[in-house]
Amino acid sequence: MELAIALTIDVLMLAKCHVFVGQHTSNFFRTAYELHSAWCDCAAPFESLDTPWCFDWLVEVGGRANESGRGFAC
Repeated sequence: MELAIALTIDVLMLAKCHVFVGQHTSNFFRTAYELHSAWCDCAAPFESLDTPWCFDWLVEVGGRANESGRGFAC
């Protein structure tokens, strides 16, 4: 339970940032970014360290290649 509370606090604190740098394959990062967008009704500047923003399920994206040498589905 303590871990869940700490995680929630971390996400809420990250969502208060003005610029985001992280990995869009991380649900933690995407959740914080989406919370920020909902609160300010804007899209904060961001830099993704792995893939572009993925707004659809199982879309083939570039970024880091997997073992097969291709992109991966987000």
